[in-house]
Amino acid sequence: MEDSQRKLNDAISTMAGSLHKNYLRRIYGEAFNCSYRCTEDPSLDPLKFNECVERCSS
Repeated sequence: MEDSQRKLNDAISTMAGSLHKNYLRRIYGEAFNCSYRCTEDPSLDPLKFNECVERCSS
């Protein structure tokens, strides 16, 4: 039973790592880049800046 549990845990860890590497990092990168672009617009007042950043993470 312990061997089966270990194999299952290993498979789940492998799948989670693959999901993170191949999918989530791209999404995080896109959100961070979008937020960075908000910082480059000096015309945004604080409210508009916050709205811009919020749009990036939704």
